[in-house]
Amino acid sequence: MGGILTHIVKLISYADGRNLMPVVRSTHSLYAEQEDDCWFSKHFIPVQLCSVPGDLTYLCVRNELSYGGFDVPNHLSIEEAHRTFFKYYQFNPKIEKVVDDFLQREKITQFDVSIHYRGTDKKLEASSASFESVAQKLKGLKALSGDVRHIFLATDSAEFEQYIRPQFPEMRFFSFQLSEAAPIGVPRHFSDINADLKATEALANMLLLGKARFCIRTVSYMSAWAKIFNPALKVATLNKLIDQSISFPERQIITESF
Repeated sequence: MGGILTHIVKLISYADGRNLMPVVRSTHSLYAEQEDDCWFSKHFIPVQLCSVPGDLTYLCVRNELSYGGFDVPNHLSIEEAHRTFFKYYQFNPKIEKVVDDFLQREKITQFDVSIHYRGTDKKLEASSASFESVAQKLKGLKALSGDVRHIFLATDSAEFEQYIRPQFPEMRFFSFQLSEAAPIGVPRHFSDINADLKATEALANMLLLGKARFCIRTVSYMSAWAKIFNPALKVATLNKLIDQSISFPERQIITESF
């Protein structure tokens, strides 16, 4: 999900710099029930309604090479990505309602710390981060800021969740899921969970990760987009990408880690 959004915001920035109106259509079998369904238009709506020609030809994007012939920016600042994205698109109110309903149900408006631990399919892309490193960082935050009680946890690792909760029995952990757990070891986005629920759940988790004073994370587009959605979020990243040529959005986030 976050990887697709990264392509989208770079292309929106390209259009914005040329006074063009970006029209986004994104299909993906992971997030749409039908192969040709546009999952993006279900979850985001344009800020300015405009008439889109029915015979409009779209640039087909599969990876960065798909737009290699254009001067699409390779790097955006987090602040620029936030401004550019929300200049043209906003969340469908149903996504915001899902998040608001969760917060109201749990009787909370902001978390002290959010944690995103990616444990299933990032081993070839990033160095590993131990469970203990997350616990140590959380202990350090507690010592630094004092009142740390409410933790939002997003993870695809059942083992990590079973580890971290007992380490801090005095803290209240919150997690958000719309459907059953994926099989152990299977990345949630690759599971057979209903595609629309999967998309809604991913976006809600990005927003909820951003509703904290601090975020402790491992490298992942999900928590990177939590920072793009909320540039004021203070982030600690506990590992690094193996491919140092990848600049956006990780480079700034890692550089500014506390």
